[in-house]
Amino acid sequence: MFSWIVNKRASIARILALLMCATLPGCINASDSDTLATLQDRGKSVGFFSFYFAGDSCSASRFILAFDNGKYFEAKFSFNEVGTPVRIAPGDYHVVSVTCASVVNARLHYKTLAKHTKGINTKYLQSYATFSVRPGEIASFGVLGLHVRDNTVYRLETRDFSAAEKARMRRKYPNLYPKAKLRLMQAKLRNRSGS
Repeated sequence: MFSWIVNKRASIARILALLMCATLPGCINASDSDTLATLQDRGKSVGFFSFYFAGDSCSASRFILAFDNGKYFEAKFSFNEVGTPVRIAPGDYHVVSVTCASVVNARLHYKTLAKHTKGINTKYLQSYATFSVRPGEIASFGVLGLHVRDNTVYRLETRDFSAAEKARMRRKYPNLYPKAKLRLMQAKLRNRSGS
């Protein structure tokens, strides 16, 4: 379901990111103090991600990652803030929901792309990209681009971070980002029946 929601009051992007994070357990941003040794000890890995909706600029954002059980995509983690490193367990993941928030004319706009069932136990029925995380690795999975028309994705693409984005992440995460290996997400639309 592709939707726009407009609130009457604008908000600071950082507060917005916290609110989005609070809606799903598993907002697990990594720390620059993480090392390969501590990640391996904890059985975790770190990934850098970002995305964009063609034609839109996001002040804050959230991904939902899921596993594919063959019938539907089962949500496992959510994370927020563009370009923030995320600490996750090794495995094969699908991007099943993307939320972009921006302030336009002093109003807060939310834009969410996700296809899922309604009810308590949400089953995600569509995946926009996939990637694999190896034990104890630090990886850059790049930027996922979503082109949407009439509530339908008509093009997906992935690219590396721009030079400006890389410079920002090197300044903000001087221990983590220089160790990140580039392995772009694989952009491909995948559907499941849910039953």
